[in-house]
Amino acid sequence: MAAVLLLAALCLLPGSGALTMGGISVPALKIRGDVAHLRCGYQEHDAEGAGAINVTWFKDGVQFYHAVNQGLNVDITLSDVPGVEVDKEDSGFRSLTLKSVKVNTAGKYHCVASSAKNSVTSQEQSMLVIAPPTSDPVISGFREAIWVANGTLEINCTAGKSFPAANITWSVDGKPALTPGFGQCHRLNDQHNCWLPGRDGVLEL
Repeated sequence: MAAVLLLAALCLLPGSGALTMGGISVPALKIRGDVAHLRCGYQEHDAEGAGAINVTWFKDGVQFYHAVNQGLNVDITLSDVPGVEVDKEDSGFRSLTLKSVKVNTAGKYHCVASSAKNSVTSQEQSMLVIAPPTSDPVISGFREAIWVANGTLEINCTAGKSFPAANITWSVDGKPALTPGFGQCHRLNDQHNCWLPGRDGVLEL
């Protein structure tokens, strides 16, 4: 038994063809439409001894990328996963490129490298994809009327679709509004309409 354990240990020593994992590189934050570069940081100790190496990528535990080194060539197989669009021409063995990331590209990624000697798995790293508002905010609710001092003016701000929901702040005459609780956004529907969260949803001027 001791001889078997010693042989197994020797197979994993540097220079024996074993693989080790140095970690991965996954961008933590991207904007919708960006390109994302991911890298699997495995290391080979004696490439000839390792033989063929397989690299597999997963998003939220689901495989979407598999690469095998075939001599000087890399054989890449892709699997359909929502939100993941691989740029095959710009991807290879140690790294891959995701093109035009979407909100649902966000998730936890990890890679696995394996050879005839052993298999190593990286830790998971998360990527978040944000989508800025699609249009400038629009203020509505003004009426053609005389404003009475200490009266009530009800106005509404509608922001373009975004993810996460837009955080709206207000100002009056170029100065931040100081009404308690004022200046926050509450999503009312899919259009991300916002209202004034002061008393009864109105701003008193």
